[in-house]
Amino acid sequence: MASTQKLEFPGSGDLLSQIRFESDKGKIWLNEQRMLMVHASVMGLLRKELIETLGIERAKGFLMRFGYHSGWKDAELVAKVRPDMTWQDAFFVGPQLHCIKGMVAVKPVALEIDMESGHFRGFGLKRGPSPGRFSRGRASSSAPRGGRSFWMR
Repeated sequence: MASTQKLEFPGSGDLLSQIRFESDKGKIWLNEQRMLMVHASVMGLLRKELIETLGIERAKGFLMRFGYHSGWKDAELVAKVRPDMTWQDAFFVGPQLHCIKGMVAVKPVALEIDMESGHFRGFGLKRGPSPGRFSRGRASSSAPRGGRSFWMR
């Protein structure tokens, strides 16, 4: 079923309240998961090194699996924090956590979810490098009928 209403993320206070710092122990937590704060430029250098060492296709595969596992951990968190959420809110948690973690800002534009048929299509705008600039992002189902696995392109 297609969503025609203006799409907005649910509030993020419940997610933000899961972050805690134990600087005396050298730890950052998101709920029960230990997190790392890493410079974005260093992640860019890691990507560059992976491409130079492994080649573009193997590096791409590695980074996609890395992102998949990160999303899996995010989904586990949300199942605890928002156990009674709708499918739309469940999908929105990913972009919300991307914003909270400082990865990218996303503005939801369109979302279609029909769990009975296995249909899923989402469209959002990612904030670009300059303030106020957005680029298009799209997600579609990549899981067997009824699955909850998604990919971005």
